[in-house]
Amino acid sequence: MTKFEIQDNRSAFRKVWNEMYLLLCFSLGLALPDFTFFKRHCLIIGVVLFVLFLYQLFNPRNRQVFRIELNDKNNILCICYYQFVFFEYRQEISYELLQISYKHKLYGRGKIPKTLEFRQEDRLIAEIKEKYNIGWTNEEIESIYEALKKRIGSAAFDRTES
Repeated sequence: MTKFEIQDNRSAFRKVWNEMYLLLCFSLGLALPDFTFFKRHCLIIGVVLFVLFLYQLFNPRNRQVFRIELNDKNNILCICYYQFVFFEYRQEISYELLQISYKHKLYGRGKIPKTLEFRQEDRLIAEIKEKYNIGWTNEEIESIYEALKKRIGSAAFDRTES
């Protein structure tokens, strides 16, 4: 069994608190210019903010991967991640169902980092970006990708890799 793991994941907390801070600033930005509008529609604004919060909570793109285990004996890849920092999950994927891509991917505000994506039958499980992650270095991501390339057949890899 091969294991890739990061130890320091404190920066994930900073990311979550930053998101909460932005939501608070958004709601204050709505309230300050016209407080009567905010007072009249506070229920609608609260529901919208709550829905945005839930979207951030359950979005697979916000999963913070902290451990990847390759079990060659059972042909299983195990991905351990934090969903919204507080909830820790472990997902096992058979090598036959696994799809991997490692390419540049466009995100909001013009960011295009190289991203290692793990999919199970076209459903996104998790991803690790070269930047904007909780502690993976570019060399560690490359070594994960190379280890997966050695163990898993070429059918699992996206043909649009760069």
